[in-house]
Amino acid sequence: MDVVMEYMDTYVFDGVYNQAAALTSTTPLPRDSLLRQSLSLFVFIYAYIVAFYFGTAGLSYRYIYDKKQELHPKFLPRQKLLEMACASRALPTITLMTVPWIL
Repeated sequence: MDVVMEYMDTYVFDGVYNQAAALTSTTPLPRDSLLRQSLSLFVFIYAYIVAFYFGTAGLSYRYIYDKKQELHPKFLPRQKLLEMACASRALPTITLMTVPWIL
């Protein structure tokens, strides 16, 4: 993870933190700051989790899921949307619980 974050800092986060510092007229956070590392990890892990979840769920829905189940009377209207919304609400909490383990 250190190697990944080194590349992410170099190509993504340095520019973001420098622009944020310029907008607020402050000095940018140094790379060894715990706040910067936590925020960077949160953003990176959250983006990865969203891509992984929706990527695998989309492939699973397309190739594995039996679409005849949607015709069952107990299938709720907009159930797929509700399930995606429920999972999306849980992802930030999962990310917050993951970041301390990586720091």
